[in-house]
Amino acid sequence: MSYNLPYIAKFAGPTIGDATKEILREYAMTGSEIGRGKDCDYTFAEFAEFVRQKVGDDIWNSLKFPTSAIYKAVAEYKKEKKYQVEYIVSSNGAQGADRKWFVKWEGYDESHNTWEPIESFTNPALTEAFDSYEEGTDSDEDPLGHLDTHERINQLYREVDTRDDKIHMLKIKIGKRDNTIEELKSQINRLKQGYKDVARMFDF
Repeated sequence: MSYNLPYIAKFAGPTIGDATKEILREYAMTGSEIGRGKDCDYTFAEFAEFVRQKVGDDIWNSLKFPTSAIYKAVAEYKKEKKYQVEYIVSSNGAQGADRKWFVKWEGYDESHNTWEPIESFTNPALTEAFDSYEEGTDSDEDPLGHLDTHERINQLYREVDTRDDKIHMLKIKIGKRDNTIEELKSQINRLKQGYKDVARMFDF
């Protein structure tokens, strides 16, 4: 039996979209792993099956074209996705425009580390702090004894705290979204039970 009720369908699209983005974040995907290209890890059909299992058949079947919500969510995620620097491993020692830093990306293991120019950093203070620390370790002076360096390091700590706060808020949002999914499933189960009771009354 199909439960394509308007108020369930109203929430189904956003719910499927949220589930899509959560899976992408959980597995540190960029969104480019999904598609028809030879370098893609999953077809849209394969990825859609992961999403269907996450939200459940009733929510999935309440939409005529549930995969359209996945296409939209993946496109939005790829547009919103920004790589975050976890820390700088080293620099190439060059000067000027040739200088690059070896970056560890947040959410990715060290096999994904890359050499990046200054243009890749949304916050150049990271490179400044690293360079100041690197210069300090090459001398006999304590790099923390310099006020500028100390302030830069403090700034890095503040950025880490901000990132942790964002992660905490994201977990809260995911928890609320999961509660919405459970509530929708509960409503669907009550509808099913009500239909069965009516069916028994009229011997359907």
